[in-house]
Amino acid sequence: MLKHKYYVIKGGLKYKVPLWMLIFHDWDKFLPYMFTAFATRRCEEKWNEKVHKAWGDHQRRSKHHFEYWIVINPYGFADNMFHYLDIPEVYIREMLADWYGAGYARTGRDEVIEWYEKYRKEIKLSGRTRDLLEKILYEGE
Repeated sequence: MLKHKYYVIKGGLKYKVPLWMLIFHDWDKFLPYMFTAFATRRCEEKWNEKVHKAWGDHQRRSKHHFEYWIVINPYGFADNMFHYLDIPEVYIREMLADWYGAGYARTGRDEVIEWYEKYRKEIKLSGRTRDLLEKILYEGE
């Protein structure tokens, strides 16, 4: 986790994330139940119920995860089941820094664009959010 945080800070400087956000990035992963769940996953390389719960809690608590911005419509069906909220620019930038940190911690290189293009269809975003994310990602805005 510390290696990831180091690279998130590096990516955050690249994507112009406020320093205070980078310092507090992923703070919840140091809560005892999350820390042990993620440490177990790293040791055993598997996702058990504790890891799934910790990961879901982290996504719902952390505005830099696109899943935080997905609302379930209780009256919707099929395509109307979910509503994708616009993500404020500062959290888009933190999300990119998070992707940068995750990739660098795993592979030792910046693979944000490559990763995004691979998973673009699975990443559910509002149109405005996707446009802004891609402008920052591809144009360096």
